Amino acid sequence: MCKTLGNRIGWCVVLILMSSIDAAAADWPQFMRNSAHTGDAADETLRLPLGLAAQVKLDDAVLTSAAVVAGRAYVVDQMGTAYCIDPRAGRIVWKVSPDGPKAMGSNTSSPCVINGRIYFGTTAGSLHILDAKSGKLVKTLAIGSPIVSAPTFANDAIYFQALDAVLRCHDLDGNERWHWDHYTRYKEPAEVTKATERERGHPGSYDRPHYGGGDVAVSGTRVVTSFGWDIVCLEDAGKSTKLLWCNRAPNGRDGSSPMSSSISEDWVYNAGMGADGHLALTRLALSDGKVSRLTNGRMEAYAWNTPAVRGEQVTFRDSSNGRNGIVLFDGALRKTITSWRDDKESTPLASSHALTKNHLVATTLRGELIVADIAAKQGVKPFRFKTPHGKGIGAAPVVVDGRVYFGCDDGYFYVLSQDGDREPTRDDKLAIQELRSKVQPARGKATTWPSTCGNAGNTSFVNDPIIKPPLRVRWATRGFGHFLAPCVATENDLISVTFGGLITCQEQETGRLRWRRQMPGPEWGTGTGLLAADGHLYIPRPTFGRMEGAFHCLDLRDGRSLWSVDIGGRYIWERAAPVLAGGKIVFGTGIKGTPPGTVIQAWDAETGKPAWTVELNVSGNRAGSIAGCTDGRTMYFTAGAGAWQWKQEGDKKRGEAVAIDARSGKVLWRSNELFGTSYPVLDGDRLFLNGEGLHCVSPSDGRPIWKRNAPGYTRFSVGSDFLVMRGYGGHGVKVRLDDGKDYPNCRELGGETHSCSSVALTSRFAFAATVGGLNVRNVDKGELLWRSPGFAPRGCVNPALANGRVFWPSAASGMIYCWEPAAQ
Repeated sequence: MCKTLGNRIGWCVVLILMSSIDAAAADWPQFMRNSAHTGDAADETLRLPLGLAAQVKLDDAVLTSAAVVAGRAYVVDQMGTAYCIDPRAGRIVWKVSPDGPKAMGSNTSSPCVINGRIYFGTTAGSLHILDAKSGKLVKTLAIGSPIVSAPTFANDAIYFQALDAVLRCHDLDGNERWHWDHYTRYKEPAEVTKATERERGHPGSYDRPHYGGGDVAVSGTRVVTSFGWDIVCLEDAGKSTKLLWCNRAPNGRDGSSPMSSSISEDWVYNAGMGADGHLALTRLALSDGKVSRLTNGRMEAYAWNTPAVRGEQVTFRDSSNGRNGIVLFDGALRKTITSWRDDKESTPLASSHALTKNHLVATTLRGELIVADIAAKQGVKPFRFKTPHGKGIGAAPVVVDGRVYFGCDDGYFYVLSQDGDREPTRDDKLAIQELRSKVQPARGKATTWPSTCGNAGNTSFVNDPIIKPPLRVRWATRGFGHFLAPCVATENDLISVTFGGLITCQEQETGRLRWRRQMPGPEWGTGTGLLAADGHLYIPRPTFGRMEGAFHCLDLRDGRSLWSVDIGGRYIWERAAPVLAGGKIVFGTGIKGTPPGTVIQAWDAETGKPAWTVELNVSGNRAGSIAGCTDGRTMYFTAGAGAWQWKQEGDKKRGEAVAIDARSGKVLWRSNELFGTSYPVLDGDRLFLNGEGLHCVSPSDGRPIWKRNAPGYTRFSVGSDFLVMRGYGGHGVKVRLDDGKDYPNCRELGGETHSCSSVALTSRFAFAATVGGLNVRNVDKGELLWRSPGFAPRGCVNPALANGRVFWPSAASGMIYCWEPAAQ
């Protein structure tokens, strides 16, 4: 952690300037109400119960928070269309789409309304200034990099950060006052780097440029934002700026990377994500950036959820027993003020909260508004309003004059008030989920990536000659959670799943959200991947350590459930997808027993009706990464543990591989001698298993072909005449398919710093994600041709290649990226 030079500003001056952050009474002009992003409306009183006062239909889903000024509501939908709404009349006054045909989707940049003008950014890479009365475009700043956070007003200026990791300060006419290009201007002092060397270590990339896009909070002339591993505080000097402090990796290498901040009194409250599902709320001193012991490792946060604060009271995440909820905690008194969670299932949240005089207000991705009494006695239930379509609400609530305002995934804007007496309108022809943009393949033929490793053989290879470096970001959107499984891609859609079970379907062309939904029940984390096939989406949710879970089949058109069945558990980090062949969808898990067993189960792919079951002679405690692949007729499954993991349990073996006829479930061959501890890979007449070295065997009978040492390698990709081995680390080793020996003249097809995923391949290039960036190499000699900025704090999953583009969900920085060739 580094504190830079510069004269300290007298706190008396800061306190005077802080008065500018307070919103005018009965207004909510910007995200989280004021420039410090406190979300605190202590002067507002809600009288319950609330009723529906207005329900206004918009053109698309709303993922942004509204601004309410002088009785008018201003909101931006996901395609960057801005609206002025008369909430009492329940009508649109005007709307305008300044990005036009260049618009991209999933906009999360909430509007800011100041002095009769509206300011907002878009994922198309523009910051627009509109006249609030007419909607007329005043000015567009072509930033050229997606803007996913809200602009902030303070000090007669607008502050915002784009994906390019540049913090910008402009006057209200859009003229630049100053900008802070963090990775150009900041170099951590060598003595600080040396002092934190042991603490940091793996996964690396600390001093590399990373993608940005973090929220900007302002208190007085102090400006707080984050870039990659870094949370920083700058001093706004009017026409210039200087760095006051930078705290790099404030929670250490396995802790959270900073994302969204709010400022209250002497403290900065930051929500962030870290390795392996870690979520954290961190409190830092506004004066020097030092981490407070109050929150150090004790409190969780939601992804991209700016903490609502009042004095030293702060909201954070509660995840007890898989039924996550919300807590309001008083840091001065060291006690919980109020808390809430659902009695039966998890409550997914992608929006920040608001505080009123007596209530905590939140919206959920299960389509509800929650209003909890801050002073409620134990057992008192909150007020709950359910939207008529049950679609998620990703917009933070706004409270003005006793009314609550929010937009929804269903494309409606809602206003609730004490005197609201309207019946919610349900639109049976809701069209938000309909496809509005189609991919136009450059060579007329679509290429897809329907499962974790790209195809039924798990080779992580696609024959797509269009994808070539250098690349550029086409679009980038926020992802609300950890990603331990990659995206899957159909002809037009991109589907992702978070560690906690949030499924999101976006259009590949623009990133537009078609639909999203949280899986039912408790929130148990799993890294299991998806399979998209024949208009269906197959989603296994096995629970690690509990030998229980569920397997869901959804309709890809709208995300509705078609069928679901109970299953067992599987190793939490295994990403392998279900396997489809012969009209059967198949998945393997550990099941309860003494000792626990291991089974491969098949269901009819259309109906979910049980088809067949094959039991492996492997303990469910040791089955770990049970996974399969297929050639369309025969399925190959394997399960097992490394010698260091294994303990004898009854007569169970350490591992097993099995070949099964897909239609009948008949076992064709099985082996306890050769098996895998990770997913199998099938390439023509070669089947690869990685137990005790890498084994190439004949898929027809399991006969060994060759073997090589492969210590620690668990991820494999197959090219034309080579194979790439990868383990827990960024490097990718190229070996020959014929005999498994090292490939001459090329050893590296991965990259530096952390990763634990396979390399994605085309006939010419290797695409390897690491925490330090996406690395693109020539497959012949391994020459590094292009590398993106980094993705602190982890680079776990493999890219998906489809339709001439590269798609990747960052493991823990809360973003989903789409790159395309720069020459396109």
